[in-house]
Amino acid sequence: MWYSAFRQFVLLREDVLPRLGLDEWNLYQDGYEADDLVAVAVSRIEGKKILVSQDHDLYQLLGDNTFIYNSRA
Repeated sequence: MWYSAFRQFVLLREDVLPRLGLDEWNLYQDGYEADDLVAVAVSRIEGKKILVSQDHDLYQLLGDNTFIYNSRA
């Protein structure tokens, strides 16, 4: 099972993110949690952003151009 999750991360980093124009960003850092890296991405992307997450920690990123869609709310 861990292999499947690891493969998804590799596909995300090597295929999906480059297609979104995020191939120059290092979205993996030892010692940082995913929500920390999302905060970095939000700060670097200009314009309107929609985060799709159920993580309430990300609500601190809400702003004039940053929105959160929570499918369980």
